[in-house]
Amino acid sequence: MTINSQNGPRQSDDGVFSANHARADRPQEPDHPMYLDGDVVPGDVSLMVRCMVEEMLQIGVSPEDLISMSRDSNYQALYAGRQELGSKFDELVNDAYRRVGRFKFQTSEQDGTTQSATLTVNSTSNHD
Repeated sequence: MTINSQNGPRQSDDGVFSANHARADRPQEPDHPMYLDGDVVPGDVSLMVRCMVEEMLQIGVSPEDLISMSRDSNYQALYAGRQELGSKFDELVNDAYRRVGRFKFQTSEQDGTTQSATLTVNSTSNHD
């Protein structure tokens, strides 16, 4: 059994790591179900970024945060979109925000009393 120089993860001679092995030091296992393997695929970058931006707006991310995230290489897809689209990236985010909006909600705690409310849901299309 070998031990790394920092008194860390242990590895047996057959390459099996103990549970305390640091993830960054583990070898890649391409057939592992949690292995993420990305590649470049052909397609319309504007469409792909627009779909991603719309989804993020719908889960509550603000346009300002999206633009900020696109300048941070830790957010790889947004960053790559900005690198590919340049200044059009900001226009795409703002256009998506005008069309989709942003989902926002607020929660608050009450003093334990309840109030009744009426909820009415109307159909937006006619399904006879």
